[in-house]
Amino acid sequence: SALKSLVFTLPPRLARQQQPVTVKLQPALGVIHVLEGTVRCALRGGSNEEIELRVGDSFVLRGDSEEALVAAKGPGARFRFVQVNAKVVKLAAQSSPLADR
Repeated sequence: SALKSLVFTLPPRLARQQQPVTVKLQPALGVIHVLEGTVRCALRGGSNEEIELRVGDSFVLRGDSEEALVAAKGPGARFRFVQVNAKVVKLAAQSSPLADR
């Protein structure tokens, strides 16, 4: 399948935890959409930037970075990640009748 949709629930960071629960998205190719709360998303292996996304925000990961690390900021969060399988998309584009044009 060219697309895979996953929903992640991130718990709030407990006082005894040094680091929040973090989800690694690899490859970083797809769309993040925040369903609840606020998340921090750090891009690694490319731009090395960090962004903050709030409920209702979406962000496109274009594959410029090797991985994206996502953690809740505040009292937990939920987000959907629609991952794009680049190999399937590339094969579909090559077999398309429009590819010869």
